[in-house]
Amino acid sequence: MANVPPKPRNNKGEPPSLEDTQHGFNPTRKNADGRKAQLNLYVDMEVKREFRSIAAANDMKHGELLEAYQEFWKKHH
Repeated sequence: MANVPPKPRNNKGEPPSLEDTQHGFNPTRKNADGRKAQLNLYVDMEVKREFRSIAAANDMKHGELLEAYQEFWKKHH
């Protein structure tokens, strides 16, 4: 029988502290450098189709349209 050494254990070690991480795991903190984050969500196909057509009709990117919706909602609620 072959003498095979055991596989090394996969130990990732301790997680980094909040100060050492890039975002600090604080979802309310805003990035000063203007970076964008991906937003994945599920909506009805009709909502998606209408959203895309509104963005195309106004020559806007989807993110810009969503930000415009958010600003409108903040002003009126």
